[in-house]
Amino acid sequence: MGIFNFLTKKRNNDQIVPPLTKYGSTKPSSKLMQYNEIQKFIATPYEYPELTHDLLEYLSENIPACSSAIWSWTRLACTDYSIELDGENESIKKEASDLIEELSKRISPNEYERGTGFNTLITQFFRTLFIHGAYSGEIIVSPEYTHIKKLITIPVKEIRFKQSNSNYPNLVPYQITSNGEEIELNPYSFIYYALDTTPENPYGLSILLSIPFVLKIHLQLLNDLSSASHNAGFPRLHIKIKPPEKISGESNEDYQKRAVEYFEAIASGFEDLPPEANITTWDDVEINEVSSNMSRLTAFYNNHRAVYEEVITASHLGPLFFGKNYGSTETWGNAQLRLIAREAEDVQSKAMKFIDWIINLELALQGIPVKARFKLEKPTIIDEEAEVRSKKTKAELIAYIKDQGWIDQNTAKRMMGLF
Repeated sequence: MGIFNFLTKKRNNDQIVPPLTKYGSTKPSSKLMQYNEIQKFIATPYEYPELTHDLLEYLSENIPACSSAIWSWTRLACTDYSIELDGENESIKKEASDLIEELSKRISPNEYERGTGFNTLITQFFRTLFIHGAYSGEIIVSPEYTHIKKLITIPVKEIRFKQSNSNYPNLVPYQITSNGEEIELNPYSFIYYALDTTPENPYGLSILLSIPFVLKIHLQLLNDLSSASHNAGFPRLHIKIKPPEKISGESNEDYQKRAVEYFEAIASGFEDLPPEANITTWDDVEINEVSSNMSRLTAFYNNHRAVYEEVITASHLGPLFFGKNYGSTETWGNAQLRLIAREAEDVQSKAMKFIDWIINLELALQGIPVKARFKLEKPTIIDEEAEVRSKKTKAELIAYIKDQGWIDQNTAKRMMGLF
């Protein structure tokens, strides 16, 4: 289905369904917590949740800027990981480590990706989180409650919440299947992580949500630019041959024949002329280049580029990730990279809590008295050599302050981030 059809998809009543958030033109925040009169579910931030999530998935797979944004964000957040174990002795921690390794095989989304384990799960977690604004799943425990059997991912578009009258859980999760069936999910095994939640909106918001507003303009300009360039074509040579003068006493038939032969000789010479050859003629041949007014196409391209940068901005990635930079590389560019790295670290915290909960649940079911902590490395998108020089300068300054007696040993360690 084309993007224009997607953006103007109609229902049975022929009403155009805009796949945009309720935060668009009306922004009635009070309506977000109003309950559906029939199902009593907390309203989602989308007018038509299924259509909107399908659109977001379509954008991430078919629109280059959106696909690049999701790919970049996912790979930026998916760094190497480590698992720290806090237990009584090394033998118990070794047993816990073996159990965690077996767990990573069982909960991998693709059992045929040998040896990937948590890597595949984290990649799927981030991709779903960035596209749909949330990740949802459910832990399946063995009947004997001795271990985790597997993790099932639930499509975000099928999740709804009801307000609970009890203290816990505050929100009761439901799955609305494609045939309209309502399935109440177990709040103790259900997992839901979302971006940019608010008290009025527990569902979260996708980073692609603001893109459809400018995407239709972007694609229309791209289509217009393609049509204009195709119509303009490439520059061509216009060869003007001046007819030879008529010789005194020459009949009209002989003159016409001689003129045609001269014309065909010049024309055939140009047809067989290699690209690297020079053109040599009498001064009765004039050669011009015929082309469209390319300056108008250049202005058109600049307009399209401006809209394209709006699409980039809507994905929360700076233009630097798409080969554009403003200001000096050492100032503006580094500032943008640090900001994006900080945003990625914030999202990484959700994945670390997600895996933490799964691992520690498995250890508790197995009866292993070990506490595990899953850690993702911070994104390294800055100049590591410059970072090392900066840390060295900072360490030397702190050491000098300590040697002067202005701070004690523990304060110096805290300033260095050692504890």
